[in-house]
Amino acid sequence: METQSPLLKGLNSEQLHAVTKTEGPLLVLAGAGTGKTRGITIRTVHLMNEGVAPENILLVTFTNKAAREMRDRLRKLCGDKAKQVTCGTFHSFCIRMIREHHQKLNLPKTFGICDSSDQLNAIKAQLRELRIAETTVNPRAAQSRISLFKNSLILPEQAFEEAEDDYDFIIARCYEKYQEYLRRSRVLDFDDFLLYTHELLRDNEDVRAQLEKQFKYVMIDEYQDTNTPQYEIVRAIVKNHRNICVVGDDDQSIYGWRGADIQKILGFEKDFPGADKVYLGTNYRSTQEIVDAA
Repeated sequence: METQSPLLKGLNSEQLHAVTKTEGPLLVLAGAGTGKTRGITIRTVHLMNEGVAPENILLVTFTNKAAREMRDRLRKLCGDKAKQVTCGTFHSFCIRMIREHHQKLNLPKTFGICDSSDQLNAIKAQLRELRIAETTVNPRAAQSRISLFKNSLILPEQAFEEAEDDYDFIIARCYEKYQEYLRRSRVLDFDDFLLYTHELLRDNEDVRAQLEKQFKYVMIDEYQDTNTPQYEIVRAIVKNHRNICVVGDDDQSIYGWRGADIQKILGFEKDFPGADKVYLGTNYRSTQEIVDAA
């Protein structure tokens, strides 16, 4: 009888399957408290124990807090090797890609970052230039709409094409002027990180192929919260090897306001034919009554 690695002791059968199924596409469906983050970190160490170089592993999540938690767990499990694993948020990964390949995107080597407050002020300035009163177009509404455009891969020219009335046309014009302002000011907003990285991988096969060669194993946490650019970026990286593990809750998406599409997780098996699927149903934080009620 094969002796189980100490790393794998304490895992239930579903978690064990999720950790040890390392080749090909894998969908792990799990609610809160079912050991998702623990499973991803153990799976990462298991890959390294099986001979995968840490620099060939990419872990992506949605918040800085979640990324820190993953890095801390990895450090406790494998020490300094954890530093060689690329682990971070989508946005941190995209910033790195843009800085490394800025010339291909016709962007400056150094650029500022436009936060939500800066973004709102810039949009207000564009509306003033267009002589649009804030009572006609609420700047926060315009900000949300522009963000949704970007997170749906809709550029200003397409926004014009899809405009159905005067209000839509004003928003499209504001979007166009806002993007011109960002370029002029040598700054990017958070949505631009995704937009430009998608453009980079779409238009530069050499960059896409290099990323796929480097990241032979890709894991995405909270996959139900992916929006269109994030989804396309991930698919580009794993295009040929298809060694992708996504973890998410098909019953919950908290980022719909910024373009998250629950259909991405529901359609995973269609996008990756032959994908394996695992349900993590045991909740370690809540009583069964609470889990059932959720």
